[in-house]
Order: sequence, then structure tokens, then C-alpha cells
Amino acid sequence: MGKKSGALSAWGFTARRADGVELLGFFLIVLLPAILSNFGTEGSPARQHSALYSQLGFIKELLGSLQFGLVAAFFLSRHGLGKWSDVASTKISWPRQVLAGIGLWFAYYLFFDFWAVLAALANIRSPSIAWLHPTGDGEVLLNGVFSLVNGHSEEIMRAYLLTQTQRLGLGRNSAALAVAAMVASYHVYQGAFTVVAFVIANVILNRLYLSKRPLVMLIVWHVLSDFMHPTDFVGWELVTAMVNGSLGMALYAVAHALGILH
Repeated sequence: MGKKSGALSAWGFTARRADGVELLGFFLIVLLPAILSNFGTEGSPARQHSALYSQLGFIKELLGSLQFGLVAAFFLSRHGLGKWSDVASTKISWPRQVLAGIGLWFAYYLFFDFWAVLAALANIRSPSIAWLHPTGDGEVLLNGVFSLVNGHSEEIMRAYLLTQTQRLGLGRNSAALAVAAMVASYHVYQGAFTVVAFVIANVILNRLYLSKRPLVMLIVWHVLSDFMHPTDFVGWELVTAMVNGSLGMALYAVAHALGILH
């Protein structure tokens, strides 16, 4: 039993109930403010962009991101998981994890591009997030700093949330789904349809972590996905067209085989 659970047990809490109280505390301290911040993004895109990349706006975002990782790391250490090897695999080499993280980044954006196609076919419009993108060298630098910090912080938080939900008795699949919902909850500013995509993607990412604990791979993926979109690369639209076309043909074949199109 960790120190935190031991302290709460002195007040008559069982170990599992103490773990539940701790997770509730994490939600109230870290996740709830992030969720509520979704409802403060008002005004024109230009105004939101200026506020985000202002000195005060950047510091606010950076501190909010740091809070994810620091509070999660604190709680992990209270449970005797304060070392890197306690939450990250040391059996998979860093170079392999870095390469896998880059590949995961590409796969992640292929998935979201395909999801955008589904949204278009269903005539679903999601809020524009163009105001998030940097427009000058100074903003690119700020975005790079934030991406580096946020990629580490949110993945340490992932490790904590998956650990804690399992301490509460959830199995791997249930924990993966519960944590995916928590992570998606503070992305509601991107629209309900996109939130569903976040849940699906994060269930997969959570299962990846629970299977091998490739934390370096997930950090590389997260930093890259926060910092840049592969649509900046020449030929990306051709790649997505080929992938989406292949998936579309596969879905058509399945629907035809099941008799849905008859």
C-alpha cells in the first residue's frame, strides 16, 4: 500500500476507496479545469489565436500542461512508481521506440483524415481549430516548446491514469476505455464527432501502453502530433487518398458480402 493510501486508511478508508478518492482528487485538480477551459474559447478565430500565442496565454497553456505530468508523477511516486523503469519499458530500445513513434504519428493522422472523410460523407461539421496553428517563426518556436512539454506530461498522465484505474479493479480493456474517455473529455472544443475519434484512438494507444509500456514511443508520437501535421509534406494528400480509397473499397466489399447493398 502506498503512503497516500496509508494516510487515507488512517481515516477509515479501505485501500481501494483511498485509491478512488485519489483519482477523484486528480480529476478535480487536473482534468476538470482542462474540461472547463473548453467553454472559455469564445470570440473570433483571430482573437482566439492572438490570446493563445500571447505571452500570458502561452504561460497559461504551458503551466496547465505541466500540471498534467507533475501531479501524475507525484501520485505515481506515492505508490512507489517514481523511477522511469517503473512506468516505461527498458526492454525495447529507444531507437526502435522512436521509429515506432514516428510511424504511429503517421498512422494517427491517416486515421483522423479517414475520420474527416466519414464526417464529410455524413454531412457532419466540426468546429474549426485553425486558430491553434502557429503562423510565424516565433509562434512555431512557442508551439515547439509546448509540444515537447505536453507530449511528456500527457503521456506520464496516461501511465498514471491506467495504473490507478487498474488499482481500482478495472481490467485492461475497461481501464483503456475509461482513460480514453477521460483524455477525450478535454477535447470537446473540437466537436462531438471528433471526440468519438479521440476515444477510439486513445483506446488503442492505452492498450499499446498496457501491453508493452513503450512510453518513449508514445511520447515521440505525442510531441510530433502536437507540433506538426503531415499535410505539410508533399505527397501527403496522395497517400491519404490511396489509404481512404482502399478502406472505402474494403468497406464496400464487406457491405456487399453482408447483403447490405442488395
